[in-house]
Amino acid sequence: MKEKFKSWAFSKEHGKCDVITLIIYLLGVCTVSFFHEPWFDEAQAWAIARSGSLKEILFEIPHYEGHPPLWDLILLPFAKLGAPYELSLAIVNIFFMTLAVAVLLFKSPFPKLIRCLLPFNFFLFYQYGVISRPY
Repeated sequence: MKEKFKSWAFSKEHGKCDVITLIIYLLGVCTVSFFHEPWFDEAQAWAIARSGSLKEILFEIPHYEGHPPLWDLILLPFAKLGAPYELSLAIVNIFFMTLAVAVLLFKSPFPKLIRCLLPFNFFLFYQYGVISRPY
């Protein structure tokens, strides 16, 4: 029994386990994001995207923000079109983190056990998956 588990857990093959892990990750992050209230730095990124012009976002605001304007540029179309603040912010963040976890699951050389547990650590699941921060 132990040998069978070891051969399964430490194999580097990709398969159903990775797909199931991705689905569980997506469902978990969506559930936690539904109850998450955005913090001031998440709201600030949305306010910059909504109120700033493209020139200001590219050349003026980054001097005061301390990070590149990529996150503000990603949020720009949603904010300018009047999309709902919390829902749009969560959807954009979940989309990018699901892509990141998919790359981790399907392209990493780690053993299967590590690949299937890694998306559920604090940073990949909550800090990056739920909290929509630009840095």
